[in-house]
Amino acid sequence: MVPDSSEIAVLGSSIALANVDPVALSASTGLSVAQLGERASQPAHWLALLRHRVPEDVRLKHLVVVSPLESLLRERLRANVDVERLLVLLARPDPPLWAAAVGADGRRRFWT
Repeated sequence: MVPDSSEIAVLGSSIALANVDPVALSASTGLSVAQLGERASQPAHWLALLRHRVPEDVRLKHLVVVSPLESLLRERLRANVDVERLLVLLARPDPPLWAAAVGADGRRRFWT
């Protein structure tokens, strides 16, 4: 869960974890930073983190997404392990995110 005092959230995969120092970012901006990066994650995972791990009463001032362009252009999760990870990140059903990340056949694909 993101602390209520967070003003900046950093999203991304291991690239974000390796290349963004939350302490340095906080020191240079004077704002509190929440690091939401996850290794081997993709845009659908980042959106799930933002929608399901940041409390509604937290009002972020900035959102930093660190990613190679080709990762941002990927529409759907391809590997079953990525679909499973998305399911774990969801705190409640999120049909629009699930459909965008997995597709209309997502339920059948996941359970078969």
